[in-house]
Amino acid sequence: MPRVTVTLGSNRPGGIDITLVGLCAQSFKDFEVVFVDGRYHQRHAQVLEAVERSGLKQAFIHVPNHRYSDGPWGTACAGYNTAFALAAGDLIVMLLDYAYARPDWLERHVEHEGK
Repeated sequence: MPRVTVTLGSNRPGGIDITLVGLCAQSFKDFEVVFVDGRYHQRHAQVLEAVERSGLKQAFIHVPNHRYSDGPWGTACAGYNTAFALAAGDLIVMLLDYAYARPDWLERHVEHEGK
């Protein structure tokens, strides 16, 4: 089981390349990524190709924008309930598409856990 689960959400057609760059550069390596995607069916193959090109070694789970919720929200944010249900890490951190996580981002989260 990974120590950290990074939940990544998107409802837009791009924007994960910069996020993958940041995740590949993390100094803390014990993590997985759960990508909840509002456009899953339209771009599953492209997302998997982007992950392969990035060189990400950690587990990457690409899921449709399911919702464990009866709420009216049809956004990727509502889909985070799916990511939380699938998360294997002890610590869960959230990102949105088009976000860059600097190389010490996860390390700092782990250092400050419980403080």
